[in-house]
Amino acid sequence: MKKNKEIKEIFDFSLTGKHVIEASAGTGKTFFIVLTYIRLILGINTKKNMQPIPVKKILVLTFNKSAKEEIFKRIKNTIQKLKKFFFKKKIKDKNIDFILKNIKNLKLTYILLLKVEFDLEQAKIFTIDSFFFKTLDYYTLNLNNLNKIKKNENEKNIYLQSTIDFWRKKCFFFPKNLLNIIYKRWKNPLNLFKEIESWINYQNNNPYLKIKKKYCLITLHKKNIKKINFYKKSWLGISKKIFNLIDNFDINKRIFNKKNKERWINLINKWAKEKTIDYFIPKELSYFKKKIKKVKNEKNKELYNFFVFTEFFLKQNFSIEKKFILFSIQKIIYYANLKKKKMDI
Repeated sequence: MKKNKEIKEIFDFSLTGKHVIEASAGTGKTFFIVLTYIRLILGINTKKNMQPIPVKKILVLTFNKSAKEEIFKRIKNTIQKLKKFFFKKKIKDKNIDFILKNIKNLKLTYILLLKVEFDLEQAKIFTIDSFFFKTLDYYTLNLNNLNKIKKNENEKNIYLQSTIDFWRKKCFFFPKNLLNIIYKRWKNPLNLFKEIESWINYQNNNPYLKIKKKYCLITLHKKNIKKINFYKKSWLGISKKIFNLIDNFDINKRIFNKKNKERWINLINKWAKEKTIDYFIPKELSYFKKKIKKVKNEKNKELYNFFVFTEFFLKQNFSIEKKFILFSIQKIIYYANLKKKKMDI
């Protein structure tokens, strides 16, 4: 970890013009490169008319592969630490803390970090020899395809930005318990974009682009919670009868012994009494399904009907993931079309 004075000198270093840094081994050249790279991609302490520079426009050359891998690793770790600040608000790293103090627009920085993290795998960090080989390979491409490549890249960036817009404009306003369900599958808009990118065909022939039905996720979520709450209430009203009367059914008495029955029913009772915040269903419910054979006794009819109801309940699909994907694609395409119209693409 470097001293604040050394870090400050790096942050005060001009990012324009030509500079040569000469230093012996172990004096902090790699550290200097990493912080300068972070300054460039986030636009920290730059001239007023200087915008943050995209990853693809920054070239870093090294003499050997190990130096290249070390620089990439440090840049990636620094970006991940900066991202953690937006969730934990506390970072025990003086270097990161110094960077944060020099950031003027945290909201813009968070959006930049999301995009940079996504683009980092395409960072232009090469050994000198590999750079020249890649350059020669690039210019052997058919020049007639360059415009098409550029167009596809532009469209990809538009859809990525539209995904971030969707996440910010729609997801942040979902009820907290619905948001938690979504976060279990997709931690951030980049995770979502990676999953739906192959479904959004940039040539406009993907069936997902022609979706007409509108999905109200909040309404669907409320219906799911209502169904689960109804079953919980039904269970609590009959759980005592289950324990006392289930032996009248044709069941495996070794499996449905007193110890197991008490454990299963207590676990389900605990779940039924808790506030419903997600779609979790205890696996122990599967022991009380229709597969329990009915005994010809009117006293057991109510209990048997409840077992039928339990089997029906367990077959319900409470997942909203597919609906969320369809909903997100609808909105992302809508936002992307607005951007294209504005850019006259």
